[in-house]
This record gives sequence, structure tokens and C-alpha cells, in this order.
Amino acid sequence: AAFLRISGDGKMEADAAQRSRELAAPLPELQTIQKMIDAVGGTLDLSQVLREAARTAVESLDAAATGIFLYDADSDTLVLAEEKGLPVNLKTRFRRFPVKGFHNEQVVRAARVRLHGSPADIPEFVDLRIPQQQPDWGNYLCVPLTAKKQVLGIMGIFSRRPRIFNDRDLTLYRALGEQIGLAISNARAHEVLQLLAITDGLTGVFNRR
Repeated sequence: AAFLRISGDGKMEADAAQRSRELAAPLPELQTIQKMIDAVGGTLDLSQVLREAARTAVESLDAAATGIFLYDADSDTLVLAEEKGLPVNLKTRFRRFPVKGFHNEQVVRAARVRLHGSPADIPEFVDLRIPQQQPDWGNYLCVPLTAKKQVLGIMGIFSRRPRIFNDRDLTLYRALGEQIGLAISNARAHEVLQLLAITDGLTGVFNRR
């Protein structure tokens, strides 16, 4: 690192050692991604993956609440699998619902991150009186959970006022969505292997093990 000095008086404007430490420190975004990797990468149990993902997604950027929904391609529906901070009426309304006509349908169809300025921008949230019930909620971000170019689910997350999500947050949460999606894929693969270990490959009945 370079020393910056005022010409003629020999006074140092920046301490090189401190500058080196600042440059060596991980960016906050990288630290957040690493937290998510550590949280969801330490287990192959799907329920624990989802629980840790929801907790970390909220705490990493001091968000207000989040819901993680898994995508059922056979029925083309989304199912609430884990949440943190969602009110009961919101969890009940979105426990299971079709993707077709969903206000964030393109998040599932095209794996796009979508940002809404406020819960008041979404008719279903207005019907549930979410803006009145949760006045501290800011804007609403919906992120695809992807693995191997497939959307396995989505994560909806609300900011906490006065903070709002910006372009850097969108990039960060997309990266978090990829980590969560990969962890979900790994957990599901592990479940399949466990099932194969205890059932007969031809008949599907349980073997002696």
C-alpha cells in the first residue's frame, strides 16, 4: 500500500498499515454470501437447510421478514416451506397457490429477480391489509432459488424501514438464492439416496436394511 503525504511538510495523510487492513477485509456482500454458505452447507436435511436459509436471509441485511416457497412443477404451484417474521394471515393466504396469475410469476418462469416498491403495490397484500398491519415494512423483493439452471423455488423478502433494497441488494440476494437453490438440490439428492438405500430398486418395497 502507498503512503500519501502532503508535499513539503512530511505529514502522512494515510497510514499504510491501516490501509492494508482495510483492503484485505472482505466486502460486506462477500461476508454475507459466506454466512449463507456456512448456514446451508453444513447439513443435508432439507428442513434445516430451509430454516437456516430463512434466518440468515433476514439477519444478513436486517430485513423485516421472509418466506421461502418450493416449486412443485407437476402441479405448477408454490408451497410455503419456511418463513421468518410473516404474519399468520399472510402465511395462510400463501400456504399453497398456483404460479399462473401469481404477481411474481416471471420470477418462476424466467428466474428473474423482481423488486416491488411497497407491499401496497401488490393487490393481495392490500386485501390482507399488510401495509396497515406492518407499517415498518419497506419494499418487497422476490428472488428465484436456482440450481443447474432450474428454479426450485422462490424467496420473498421484505425490507425494514427506513432501509430499502438497492441494486447491490438485488445482486446479493440473487447470489444468496443460488446458494440456497444449490443446498436444496443437494438435500433432495441426499433424500433420494437414502430412499434407494432402504428400498428395493425394482419393487420399491423396503429391504431388510
